[in-house]
Amino acid sequence: MPLTIADYSEFQGVVRPDGQQVVIVRAHNGWRPDNDFVANRAAAHAAGCAAVGLYQYLVAGRDAAQQAAELCDLIGTLAPNEWLICDLEEGQGDEQPRWQAWDLVVVARFGRPGWLYSGEAFAAAHDLHPDWDAAYQPGEPPQPHKLWQDTDAYPWPWGRSDASVYDGSLAQFLVDTGITTTPATSAGLNPPEVPEVLLIRDPQSGACYLTNGVAKTYIGDPADLAALTAKMGDPVELTAGFIASLQGAGPV
Repeated sequence: MPLTIADYSEFQGVVRPDGQQVVIVRAHNGWRPDNDFVANRAAAHAAGCAAVGLYQYLVAGRDAAQQAAELCDLIGTLAPNEWLICDLEEGQGDEQPRWQAWDLVVVARFGRPGWLYSGEAFAAAHDLHPDWDAAYQPGEPPQPHKLWQDTDAYPWPWGRSDASVYDGSLAQFLVDTGITTTPATSAGLNPPEVPEVLLIRDPQSGACYLTNGVAKTYIGDPADLAALTAKMGDPVELTAGFIASLQGAGPV
């Protein structure tokens, strides 16, 4: 049975998956980390997703290898059920060298190749052969691909956004991403960016909580958190609606 897979970014806000087996989260926009990446990554793992894709939009105005290095630094340690994706949609001429430069950095850091995403027309014009093909059309594109993004208006629980189709089972998908065949490799000294708990702040009330993406524990206001923030960093500011949706008591 085909899989329908969501991808999202700060434009959709913080998403709490509900029954989705696979999700794809933007990590970096080519210039900076996605504003909701840390929270979205943690929520995807807390929801028990079998596979979590992390993608970087590759901008034309910066060196591809440098962008890949910034992504790897942001990721820290690639979890066993994560894989990386290069979103390449801008540039001039043959873009294959830029994709290869990006992937060389990823392989060197994590020992596992990434996927390439691109639009069908852009890929054809720039000598690219994407693993994840964006073609908003009724029928599946004939070009070889692993995943097909067919709409940007799928009715997910959090609102209409992108969706892609994988024509196979979850087990087959995990093989295609390398998740079942290649163990996770540490990127070096950086700790994982997927904490067991995340320190968060309600932007309206200022109340702070610890959460695993499912349940929350109220721990006070920022003035009470000096010792904890020294260990975990400043709280991540999430929407009040998302915080209220988490299980657990305490001010919202």
